[in-house]
Formats: sequence, C-alpha cells, structure tokens
Amino acid sequence: MERVQLTKHFADEVYLYRIKKNGDELPFWYFAIRIPNQQPIRDKSTKQRDFASALTFASTQYQKLKERAMMGISIAATSYWQVFKQAQKYYGDRVDAGFLDPLRFHRFEAVNTRAVRPYFEEIDRDFAEINSLDIENWIVWRKAKGQRQRGWHNKSKLPEFHPDRPVSNGTINIELQMIRMVYEYAEKAELMLPAQRPTIKSLKHSVKQNRRSEFTWSEWNKITNYITNHYLDDMPPHMAKTNLAPIYAFFRKNNQYFWQLLFMSMCRIGELKTLKWGNIDDRKVKDPKTGERVQRLILSVDGKTGKRQVVCQPYAAKLFSDWKRTCEEFNSPTGTKDLVFKHPESTNHGKDKKGEVIETTNVAFKGVLDKLGIGTDADGKQRTVYSIRHTAISQALRRNVSLNAISKNAGVSIETLTRAYDHTQSSDYIMELTKHDYTSFDDR
Repeated sequence: MERVQLTKHFADEVYLYRIKKNGDELPFWYFAIRIPNQQPIRDKSTKQRDFASALTFASTQYQKLKERAMMGISIAATSYWQVFKQAQKYYGDRVDAGFLDPLRFHRFEAVNTRAVRPYFEEIDRDFAEINSLDIENWIVWRKAKGQRQRGWHNKSKLPEFHPDRPVSNGTINIELQMIRMVYEYAEKAELMLPAQRPTIKSLKHSVKQNRRSEFTWSEWNKITNYITNHYLDDMPPHMAKTNLAPIYAFFRKNNQYFWQLLFMSMCRIGELKTLKWGNIDDRKVKDPKTGERVQRLILSVDGKTGKRQVVCQPYAAKLFSDWKRTCEEFNSPTGTKDLVFKHPESTNHGKDKKGEVIETTNVAFKGVLDKLGIGTDADGKQRTVYSIRHTAISQALRRNVSLNAISKNAGVSIETLTRAYDHTQSSDYIMELTKHDYTSFDDR
C-alpha cells in the first residue's frame, strides 16, 4: 500500500493523501493525525472524493482530537467493540470473584455482541463520538429488528432476528442496561470523561401489557399429552436414524421432564436449571382433609430474588423419580451435588459442556407449540417456555390458593404477582362471587 498526493496541514499534525493499492489509486482521500505525545491516527478514510471536502472533514476530526489531547485523554480511536471487549474482561473477572451474577454477565455478552455491535459498526463511529441521538436511533433500529433468536442460533439456519415478532419496551430497557454497563466501565477506566457519556433513557412500558401469555387449561393438557405420549417418538428422521438416536432421546426426555416440572413447581427457568439433587427435600406432611400423612417435595432454589423454598405439586415426586432413573440409565450422576438437569458425562454435547447447566429449551418448546398450533395466543402474542410459569401461577389463583402462599412459592411480591402474572378473569371466580345468593334484603 502506497500513499500518494500527500499534503500536510496544521503545523504538520494533519496529513491528507490518497492510497494506491495493487497499482490502483483508491477514489477517496485518507488522513492521518500526529499530535505530539499521542498515538498516531493513520489511514482513516474521509469518504470524500473532493480534496476540499476531504480537508474539511479531516480538520473537524483533528479539532475534536486536539481538544481531547488538551484534556489529557488519549486520542487513540476506539470503537464500541474495542471498549466492549475490555469491559467483557473486567466483568468476567468480577464474575469469577463472585461480585457479578453469571446470568447477568451472559446477557451482557449476548446483547452487546448480537444486538448492539452490528448497529455501531454500521454507523461507523468511534466510541467517544457516540451521542444520545445515536442511542435513540439504535432504539429505532432495534425495534425494527424484532425479537432476537434464542437458542442454538449458531448451529442452525434460524435468522438472527424475527421482524414479525415485536420486541417489547421492557426488553429494550434491559438491553439499554447492558449498554450502560459498557459506559460505566469506560468511565471507570478513564476512557472517557463523565461529560462525554451519552444520556441513555429507558422507555416507558407496562409490565401488565407486555407480559407473556399463559396457556388455557385445555391447551396445557394438549401440551402434556403430546410431550408425554408422542414427543419421544416424533424425532425428525435425521435424528432417529443415526448412531446418536439414544442421545437425542435423552435430550428430548430432558425437555419432557423439565417443562412439566416448571409447571409443577412455579420455578423460574434458571432456578430449575441450577437445581441440585441434594436440594430436593422429600417430606411427609399431614393432609388436613383425610388426616393421612402424604408425600410432598420441597425444592431449595437460588434465583434472582435469592434463596427460597418451593413447594411442588404432588405429581412432581413421580416426575423427579422417573427422571432420576433415566439419568442413571445414561450414566449421568445423581449425587447430592450433581445438577438435576445437565449435559450427561456420556455425551459430547458442545465443547466442555459435560455435567454443566443445560442450554435454553425455548427453541425446542416453541417447535412443540407450533406443531400443536398454539404458538401464539388469541391476540397473536408469542408463547415461550416462560409461559409455563405464568400458567402455573394463574392456575393456582383459580384454585383459590392464597396470594401470600403463591407469592412466597413463586418468589415475587404480591404486587408483582397481580400485575405481571395474574391472567385470571372474574368468570374464573364465578362460584366464589355468587356463593351468597341474595333473594331478599334486610333493611335493618
């Protein structure tokens, strides 16, 4: 690569030139900036063909960098991606030290890699040049993209985004939090001044309006009937006719028990994923109706609201017992310190995944819903694996279980429970509302 037609400006601190590559002169002007005691900026395109316009562009960039140099800030052009990679190392170390939730760190990586980096690379701005208007424009861009593909997106032909699936303001706000984490790191690392940090405002949203939909009781029965009686035998031919058919069967059984136990326990997905066999307490309690002692399971889980105990529905005892027997058949350890749901030792499912927490099951679950024709509710809202928890909580409300009991078991406040999880209607309480049949009124 050869630099030609070189001119110098601003006391030889700005160089303007063309580039000849493989014998051909490129059509745009390029510039270099060399401020004393600062790292040189070289071979930056002005994207201008005209010399005067190119010089104006280079001069503007020079003035910005000169101001930064005078304030003692490095002028080295840094992209959003470069700052993110440094922040990734910083937050990764905090996860290892126990100061940051691994799930939050995973979200930080996924959001910035897949939903933020593409936009800032598209607008081609240095990190220090990103302003509040760029953040607002990112929100518009992100809204147009729709929901991100979750699951094994890198091992399938599924698209990165689904424009036909609207992304909620709540999701955008979570992703804005992940952008803020990058800027918090940049400020701590003195890569920028506080005054240079763009304003990042959250969007207004209603949790009740944007909450996930539930399943009706008949829909849930349809799901459980399919995954219990047909899901294992309904493997695609490319799975059923290979040497790995037993492994595929194991993972389908994993899904089968995982989804049903989500309903039986009201657990969050992450709480059930990280449950260990030693955290399942098998108790005998007295049934107040019959006076007999009955078996009940209590799970000790640790999720985003901290540690708590979860009481399971009676049938969960059989499900856990059957799943444990399946794990033993596949030589998957079931000791007290072993995860209930994990990649078994006898498989090579993903690099270094043996014995670790399972990946998301949402893509597989949505496949089941689409097969059954209930992937969306009557209003067109997408159902996800998290809809199972909403269904379990709403069904408990319909059974007139007390709000306090459900709140404790689900790990949410009563206010959040009624605002975000309660899908019941007044008709669900018709007998409760009409239990007093007033035929006359006493005016006394």
